Amino acid sequence: MALQSRDIHEVIRSYLKSNDFEIISCEGADLDGICTGFLSAQDKARIRFKTSRGEDELHVFMKTLPDAAYHRENILAMGSFHREVVLFNEVLNKYHDYLKDNSIPACYLARSEGLMVMEDLLKKGFKNKPLRETLDLEHCKKTIETLAKFHALSFIMEKKEGRKMTEIVPVIKTEMIMSKDENHVGRKGALAQIRCMKRVTEKYLTHVPTKVVEKAVYYLDNLFDEMKSSKLYPNVLSHADLWANNIMFSYDDQGNVKEACIFDFQLATYKAPGYDIQQFLHCCTDNDLRERHFGNLMRLYYNVLSRMLKSAAIDVDDIMNWEDFENMLKETQPTAVATACMFLICVLVPEDILKDVMSSDEKYKEYYEGNREQYILEAMEKDMEFKRRIIQSVTNFINLFDTDE
Repeated sequence: MALQSRDIHEVIRSYLKSNDFEIISCEGADLDGICTGFLSAQDKARIRFKTSRGEDELHVFMKTLPDAAYHRENILAMGSFHREVVLFNEVLNKYHDYLKDNSIPACYLARSEGLMVMEDLLKKGFKNKPLRETLDLEHCKKTIETLAKFHALSFIMEKKEGRKMTEIVPVIKTEMIMSKDENHVGRKGALAQIRCMKRVTEKYLTHVPTKVVEKAVYYLDNLFDEMKSSKLYPNVLSHADLWANNIMFSYDDQGNVKEACIFDFQLATYKAPGYDIQQFLHCCTDNDLRERHFGNLMRLYYNVLSRMLKSAAIDVDDIMNWEDFENMLKETQPTAVATACMFLICVLVPEDILKDVMSSDEKYKEYYEGNREQYILEAMEKDMEFKRRIIQSVTNFINLFDTDE
């Protein structure tokens, strides 16, 4: 897409924090590094400008509403694009300025009518890991550190503002896809994912005791009621969409991970921190890593959270002591693991299937609202890695209900 003249000027003004510039040109840029977006369309541009100090350029990443009519209507009805615009304008740009690092991207322009312009992280050395590749320990550590900083800023802003985050940005009071509103368009897609989880259970988890499956299915049937802020533990601005494409990493000259950046806040909501933590780990790591390193990763999170809060003269124990933190992780686990499983069923689908179903409004509507199970089961028959990840994910969720209670 081509940026309008007024948009170009606003972007550079925001970037420079000055009016001392003259636009030379704005042209499309190489689209390498752009990953498939489910909630928006993407593009890039290079803006050349001149200031009193000489000529310079800025590479930007742009998000717009999807082109396909049905997809576009869904995003508008969900309000997810609008949610991210509000968050950047009211909260996230303040986060970025406070952190002075790359934990979240800089946003130079955000308009609800369908345009967001952000820094091109690829030009700063950031890149995604391959979608189907689970993260190793070092990538996990950097992401956990970023999450801790992101959550700490929620507590810090609430203290500075003297208001809860839900008062600062009321849009996060509601869910985007896990809505309790039966007419909400996001709910239709969520129900399709839940049906897929049930069909995978029926076909591949026949060895699991019936009583355990019944408990898990009952929970899924009531999942929309479970998606709420915690009444026992403190809540934060929650990213709520932490799968692989929404995390980028930078590296030093030796190939070591330097930073993790989280982005794409269209599903952001207000939940206890454990929701993001557990969802990220179940979307992006395998069972072995979690079993071996979960405790140390949680200590890392808590230590970074503590340091960030201390820098704002807040004692972490006044927010949540270690015992409460551990109990909070248990409280948030079922919803986080369930939604992680739903996300993986959606995003790990082989690319040829995604291209096919998104080739027309009719196919996409049927896939989004209707019989998605058949697509998923066929993909599992043809793609062994997809099958392995999905069975593992569904099994992890079902096993939560293998208790004597």
